[in-house]
Amino acid sequence: MCPNNQDSPKQRAIIWSQDDDPSRICDMDVFRAFAEKAAELGATHVAISEVIPSRWQMKDPRDPHPEWSSWPVWSMRLAGLFKVAVPPALEEWLPVGEAERNLDFIRQRCEILRSLGLRAAFSGNDPMWLPEAVYRAHPEWRGAQAELLCIARLPYFSPCVDHPEVLDMFRWSMSQLCQAAPELDFFSAFTNDSAGGLCWSGSYPGNNGPEWCRHRTLTERVVGFLTALQDGARQAGCELAVNLSVQSVPPAVDRAKLLPGQFYNGRDAQGRPWGSGMGGSNTYFANHMFPVLGIPRALSFAEEMEQAFAADTERVSVSMGQRAENWLYDIYREMLATPRQGLAGQMQVLRRVAASHVGEERAEALLAVWQQIERAVECVRHVRGWGYSSVMLVGAAMMRWAITPLVPDLSRLSPEDKAFWQKGKVATNEVEANSYHAMLGRRGVIGSAAVWMAQNSLNEAIGHARRAAQGTEALIEHAQSGSVRHELEALVYRLKALACLLTTCRNFIQYEEQLARRGPEEMEVVWRDHTGTYGISRAGVELRAIARSEVDNAYELANLIENAPVPILPIASVPEEEDSFVFAPKVAEQLRRKAQIMLDRWEDYNELYPAPPAVEARQDTDFCDRRPEPQL
Repeated sequence: MCPNNQDSPKQRAIIWSQDDDPSRICDMDVFRAFAEKAAELGATHVAISEVIPSRWQMKDPRDPHPEWSSWPVWSMRLAGLFKVAVPPALEEWLPVGEAERNLDFIRQRCEILRSLGLRAAFSGNDPMWLPEAVYRAHPEWRGAQAELLCIARLPYFSPCVDHPEVLDMFRWSMSQLCQAAPELDFFSAFTNDSAGGLCWSGSYPGNNGPEWCRHRTLTERVVGFLTALQDGARQAGCELAVNLSVQSVPPAVDRAKLLPGQFYNGRDAQGRPWGSGMGGSNTYFANHMFPVLGIPRALSFAEEMEQAFAADTERVSVSMGQRAENWLYDIYREMLATPRQGLAGQMQVLRRVAASHVGEERAEALLAVWQQIERAVECVRHVRGWGYSSVMLVGAAMMRWAITPLVPDLSRLSPEDKAFWQKGKVATNEVEANSYHAMLGRRGVIGSAAVWMAQNSLNEAIGHARRAAQGTEALIEHAQSGSVRHELEALVYRLKALACLLTTCRNFIQYEEQLARRGPEEMEVVWRDHTGTYGISRAGVELRAIARSEVDNAYELANLIENAPVPILPIASVPEEEDSFVFAPKVAEQLRRKAQIMLDRWEDYNELYPAPPAVEARQDTDFCDRRPEPQL
C-alpha cells in the first residue's frame, strides 16, 4: 500500500536509482541485486545510466597540470548520449570503444530488468562539452561556453543544439540507446552545470552562444532539442517522456508550447510535475558524510518518503545508496505498509524496523543512534561557504585534506612529498594546490568569527558521531541475525571514520586560521606556573596542538580502513582510477605517510616560531614555585 494513501494506491511509476559509489562502477552483480530488491519492493523502473568514468575528459593536452584539471572531474562520471553511442561524425575525437562498452553494459542491465518485469529510466548531462578539436574541424557546431570559471583552467564548449547537424547527432545517439534499451520509458537531461551548457541560457560564464542563433527564443531551443530526442527514440520504436532541467536560466520558457511527453525543469505544458523524489539525503552529494560510505540517514529517509508519495505526481524517484545495506530497504518496506500518519507515524515505523534489527528492548537505543547521525549532519551542514555543497565532500575528499599533511611551511616539502596528495586534489594553479583553505577555486572558511563557528559546529558533529559509534557498538551483541550483526559492526567503523574526517575538517580550518593570524614576531608568553616560568611562542603552541591532533587522527583513520569488515571510503582498485572522489588503493599507507611528513617537519615550529626572550618570574604573592627562570 502507498504510505500516504489510505484508500487505494496511486498508479504511478516508481523509479529506483543507485547513488553512485565512485569506487564500484558497472558491477552487474551489484546491479542485479539492486534490481531484484527494487522489484521485490514494488518499483516499476530502474535507472540504467551508470557509465564508465570518461577519463579522456581529464586529459586535454593544453592543460600543463592534468592532475589539477578540476572542471572535467564533475563531467567524467555523468552519463551523456555521446558517451553511450558516438555519432559517426564524432568518431575521430571521442572514444568509440568506451562508448560501445557503456552501451553493452546498458544492454546487460536491460536483460536483467526484462527478466524481472521492470522498465528502465536514463538520466545524464546533455548537451555536454566536446573536445576543442571538434570545433576546430566544425566551427559551426560550437555552442555555449559552459565551465565554472573559478575552478576551470580552460574554456569548455558544448555543441549548439540549434544546429541541424548537431540535432541529427543527438537523434542518432538516442536511436542507438533505445535499440539497446527497448525497456526505456523516461529520459532526463541536466545542463548548464557539470560541463553541460545550452546556448543563450545563462551558463556559468554568462549568457553566451554563437551569434547566428542568438535571435532564437529559449522556448524554440528547448522544444527543438526535446523533439529531436523523442524523434530519435521513435526511430527505434520507443516513445519517451523527456525532461530537460536547466540551471541558472535568465530567459523564460513558454511551457504551453511544449509537446506531449516533454518537460522543462520538471513541468509539462499544463504545469504538471515530472515527478517527486525521495532519498536525496542519502546521496553522496547531499548527505554531508561523503567520503564515508554507507551511513544511513534513517529519519530523513522516512520523512522524504512520506512527502514523495503524498505528492500528486505520476512518477516517484527513489535514490538508494549502494552501501546502505538493509537499513533503508527495511524502512522503505515498512513505510509502504503504513498509511500516512505524519511524524508520529514515521517514528513508529522506524521503531518497528529498529526492533526487527536489535530486539524490542534495544529498539530505542538504535533510534537514538539514528538521531545522533541526524544531529551530526545538522551540525556539519552549516559549515560551508558560497560555492560548495559540503565541507566533507569538498574539503576531506576533493581538496584532499584527508591525506594532506599540516606543516607550518609547505614550501619546505619536496615535490615527492606533495605528489601523492596533490594528484587527486581539485585546484587550478600552484597557489591553490599548495593552499589549505582554497575550496573549488574560492576561499574557504576564513576569519576568526567564521572559524569559531565552524570549529564549534564540527566539535558538536564529532561528538554526535562518536556517541553514535559507541551506541552502535553496544548493540552488536543484541543483533537479531548474522546479517544485522555484520551491519552493526560495519556501521561502527563507518561512524568512527566519520568522526576522524570531521576532525580533519576542523583541524584544517583551525590550522589555516592560525597560520594567517600568528606570525614569527608573536611575543605572547605562556606561563607554566607549576613547572617554571619559561616563555614560549603562542603561535608555535597553537599550531603544534592542532598538528598533533591531526597526526593521531591520521593513524586512527588508517587503522580503521585496514581493519573494517567493509569498505568505509571510496577506494580505487588500481592507482589509475584515483580521482577527486576516489582515494588511491594504498590510502591507509598515504595516511601514515602524511603523519610521518608532519613529524619530520616538527622542528620547523621552533625555527619559524621561536620562543620570546626570557621574562622575569612573576612576583604574585600566591606563586608557590619560585624556581629561577632558565638561562637561554
